[in-house]
Amino acid sequence: TQLHCVLCGVSFSIARLRTRHEPRSHAWNYEGTDFVDDNVQPGDKCGEGCCFVKRGKAPDEFLPSEADRSGIVYSYLKAELFLEHVAGPGCRNTNAYNGHTVSASAVQCVRTAQCLLRKPIGGDIDFEGYITPAWTPEPDDEAWEGTSAWTLSGLNALIVEPMMGPSKDWAPIRHGVKQVNDAGFWQPGIDNIGMAFHPWCMEVYQRAVFHQKGKVDVDGVGEWWERDEVEKVERSVAVWECDQQWWDHGRGSEFLITDPLKDAGLVKMLQDATETSEHFDPAGSAFPSRTLPETTADQQQKTILDPFSTLPAELLQNILTELPNASIAAVREASRAFTHIPISFFYPLVRRDYPWIWEADQETLAALPQYSQWTKAVIDKAARKLNESGDIDHITPISLPRFETNWFKLYASLRKHSGSLPGLRNRERIWRDCQQIITMIDEMRARSA
Repeated sequence: TQLHCVLCGVSFSIARLRTRHEPRSHAWNYEGTDFVDDNVQPGDKCGEGCCFVKRGKAPDEFLPSEADRSGIVYSYLKAELFLEHVAGPGCRNTNAYNGHTVSASAVQCVRTAQCLLRKPIGGDIDFEGYITPAWTPEPDDEAWEGTSAWTLSGLNALIVEPMMGPSKDWAPIRHGVKQVNDAGFWQPGIDNIGMAFHPWCMEVYQRAVFHQKGKVDVDGVGEWWERDEVEKVERSVAVWECDQQWWDHGRGSEFLITDPLKDAGLVKMLQDATETSEHFDPAGSAFPSRTLPETTADQQQKTILDPFSTLPAELLQNILTELPNASIAAVREASRAFTHIPISFFYPLVRRDYPWIWEADQETLAALPQYSQWTKAVIDKAARKLNESGDIDHITPISLPRFETNWFKLYASLRKHSGSLPGLRNRERIWRDCQQIITMIDEMRARSA
């Protein structure tokens, strides 16, 4: 009954309960057109602080105009009230996310879809009888669209259930495609059928595929989608738990809809790792110096027997690179040869253990220096609709300079906070889903070779 992002598996039908301090425009139901009409009694699925607000007036409903023998026409007045559920801090209602834990802009963004379409060759007729022209370049094309067999649709924040037909009002109209048949899976014989996704998920996919292939491969994901293999992606446990007949907005699953590109906590972590001091030296030790105790004969003997004490620094670092994280600390305690580990040593560890931190990869930043104009449009539109200020820097990823970043500090922060920063957690989740998709694309092409 829901349309999901093909890349991350999250539904577009996300609802939100506003708080009592927010305007009515900050509440959405599943359809995204109104508030959550919740007629349960106060206290049912609620915590302290929830309330119900009377919204609008129910219309009169009349029985069929059948007069009795006396000519009297019976009428029936519907007494039901429309009650909006306004969330308190402890609200446990799962019909929508609690406004105290999820921002209005996040929900507005995650409700916005874009589609990947085969380039129209001309002659396709939509359900309103409009004939789509053949694809020709346009000024707002992404760099890859010129050489790809695929193109992008406009945006839509009012996605309907698949059984209700294609969603309407995609904007802007791109390459003459007025009506997009948005779908979660490929259906042959349907004109202008498109693979629906969140624009920010496409940002993650492009960087994941560049990390593995050294190039952006959008054609691959389109061809894979046409093979109807979306259900083979093993989504995270949180997605499976929420993906019921209707999306279950359970507490703890809010990270699934958090901005994976520039989560505030992630931005702060990256900025804190950047060093501005002219005295910073990446070759310096990541750890404070240890005061050596007075040398004794036993300690001298121990130093002589230390097999690492005579090895050059480059070889010591190579040894550390091959060790699991827990063993690095252990070997540092066991051998004084590892007392001073340079800050720069942790750069390859960040790239190895956290490949989704593309801000640390200069090759990715050079190939994909900005986020898509469509991703920026989603953020800006959400801000305008909610009367908030837009993030003018959202289109540009943060860049971590190789020799002006404390890689040890960043690595330690990532290990400590990866599970607690919702945007970073969501980025990792989407990245892992994209890795599965990339593997299936490789297998698909190998079978076709």
